[in-house]
Amino acid sequence: MVKRLRVVFMPWAGVEQAICVGAVTFWPWRSEAERMVPDAAIRGHLNRVFEAYVAHNGRPVKTVTVCSHGRTDFRDLNDTEVENVLRARRALFFASFCKRALQCLESGATGLLPPTADLFAVTTREFEPGNNRIAVVTRSRIVLGPELGQIRFAKPFALGGGPCPPDAELIQGLNKALGGRRPKKVVDRLFQALEWFRLAHIEEGEVSEPTRVVTMATAFELLLRAYGKKGLAQGVDQRVQHPGMRKVWRLDKAKNTRLGLSKAAAWIWDFYNLRSAIVHGRAVAPNNLVYAGRISHLAVADMLFWQLVKLELFRMRCIGKELRRAAARIARGSQSETPEGMAEFLGRIDLLFQEVHKALGWVKPLTDLRAYQNIRTYSSMDEFEREL
Repeated sequence: MVKRLRVVFMPWAGVEQAICVGAVTFWPWRSEAERMVPDAAIRGHLNRVFEAYVAHNGRPVKTVTVCSHGRTDFRDLNDTEVENVLRARRALFFASFCKRALQCLESGATGLLPPTADLFAVTTREFEPGNNRIAVVTRSRIVLGPELGQIRFAKPFALGGGPCPPDAELIQGLNKALGGRRPKKVVDRLFQALEWFRLAHIEEGEVSEPTRVVTMATAFELLLRAYGKKGLAQGVDQRVQHPGMRKVWRLDKAKNTRLGLSKAAAWIWDFYNLRSAIVHGRAVAPNNLVYAGRISHLAVADMLFWQLVKLELFRMRCIGKELRRAAARIARGSQSETPEGMAEFLGRIDLLFQEVHKALGWVKPLTDLRAYQNIRTYSSMDEFEREL
C-alpha cells in the first residue's frame, strides 16, 4: 500500500526567506523547493497542487509558504506538532502585523494596510505522487475533491495590504519564548493571548467591529493575567506608567471611589466598559467605537497590545539585551535604583511607543521625547530627570 503524505502550507503568506519559530520553519516554495524537497516526484506533484491556488487574475500565486515541523518529510503531524505549527503561525502574523499597523496609523491610513489574519490561513493537503485526486484535510475529516487541473482556489480579497516581512526583534523574541527555557504557564498564556489577537483580525466571514472589541478584551485579559476593567487598568499601570504620562480620574462605582489612572490605564478601563456594553446587549453607537473622536478603539488596542507583548518578552529575557546593559550602567550611578528596576523602567519608556502615546495625547504636552531617546547614554537617573 502506497503511503499517503501531507503538506501543511499557507497559500497567501508570501514569506520571502526561511523563518524559524520554535520547532517550525516557514519557507517559500518558489525559491526553496529544490533544496528542501530533493525527491523530484514529490516536488513535481506539489507544484501541480500549488498551481491550483490562483490570484485575482487567474494565474497561480507565487506566495505559497510551506510549514515544516522539524524535518521536511511530509509526514502526518501529531496533535502536539499541529499545535506547534498554529502557535508559530500566531507569532508570524503578529510580528508581520505590528509595524505595518503603526505605519498606517502614522500616515492616517493612507499607506499600505497591515495584513489581516486571513493572509496566514493554514491549509493541509493529503497527497500521493502520481494520484491526481485532491484531498482537503479539515479538523474532522478528509474531503476528496476533483482531480488536479480541474479545481482552483481563489485568493481572498480580505488580506489587507498583502505580505510584509515580520519585525525581526518580535519574531526572534517569540522564537526564544518557545525554546523551552521559559515557564510553560507564562508561555502558554502569551500564545493564547496571541490567538485571540489573531481572531480579532480575521476579515473573511464579515466579523463585526463589536465582536473584535470583545475578542481583543479577552486577549488583554490573558496577556495581563487580570480580569475586569479594574484589574486590566491596574495591570496596564504597573507596566507602562512613567513620569511623563498624563493621569486622569475614573469612578469605581462598586466602591464609590475615584481612581487616579494613567491615560493608558484609563483607555483600557473605557475599552472594557465598551466590551461589557456589547456583551450585555446594550446599544453601542458607531461613535462609541472611536477614541477621542478620531481613531478606532481597535487601532489603539493594537498599539497597546504590541507594547505589552514586548514588555512580556522583555521580562522573560527574550528581547532587550542592550537595554539591560544600559540599565546596569545607569543603576551603577544611582544610590536607589537596582539594575532590574532600571531595566523595567527603560522597558516602559521604549521610544517607539512614546511617539504613539504622544499622538494619542497620553503623555504630558511639554514632555520632550529627546530625554527618552537619549536615556541609554545617561550615567544616572538624576541626569535623566533633569532632561524632562
